[in-house]
Amino acid sequence: MPSKEIVRQRIKEIRKQKGITQEQLAEKLGMTQSAVSAIESSSNSITIETINKVSAALGVTAVDLLIDLDHISADADLLEKMGFEWGDLRILEEFQKLNEDGQSEAIRRTHEMTLIDFYRK
Repeated sequence: MPSKEIVRQRIKEIRKQKGITQEQLAEKLGMTQSAVSAIESSSNSITIETINKVSAALGVTAVDLLIDLDHISADADLLEKMGFEWGDLRILEEFQKLNEDGQSEAIRRTHEMTLIDFYRK
């Protein structure tokens, strides 16, 4: 999983791209501006629950907070450090284009393919 510093940077970056202030994000999250500031800059842990809440408040997916798919390069070292291969990112990018029903179907079909010896590693 990406480091908490990358996640914090992405939260701040996406918030600013969307023209949302820390105060506005805090209101959406039901917390104080100082709590949002801590999320973006603190060295304390950031939980999956927080990532999910912030992504929903920003109108993006949790994956958007973990990886900048628009600007990622084919830097094998970076991808390896993040635990991904290039193909993984392509799948995530396509998956994000699907609505909830499409995502559920993609998961179901992918699982079906894992049951077929021909497609397994």
